[in-house]
Amino acid sequence: RDRVPQGQHSRLLQRQEPPPRSHRAPRRADRQPLPP
Repeated sequence: RDRVPQGQHSRLLQRQEPPPRSHRAPRRADRQPLPP
């Protein structure tokens, strides 16, 4: 995991743990990539 760049690591976190905004935001927003 240490060798994995932050870019790929962030993608895995987004898939495993959805952001808190997804709860309030519509499901369409959840599919779109979040800004850095």
